Amino acid sequence: MNECSHCSNFSRTWDKFIQSYVGNVVFNKIDVIDANDDLAKYDIVGFPTVVIIDHDDKFEHFYNLAFFPVLCQQLRLLVG
Repeated sequence: MNECSHCSNFSRTWDKFIQSYVGNVVFNKIDVIDANDDLAKYDIVGFPTVVIIDHDDKFEHFYNLAFFPVLCQQLRLLVG
């Protein structure tokens, strides 16, 4: 994630964000080089991207960091 300045900046924000949650939520950070099949499976076309995947493999993704507050709300709904 160090190759892309947007990803690098977001990575720091993301790390702080996930540290605030405890419970039955799995957070993962994948570099584009390691994403392989996930790029097509989750329709990832821009970076950084956050993908929320539920137990039924339904997903929603967020490309624009301006949507970070929406992402936070979605995660809070999922976490309970």
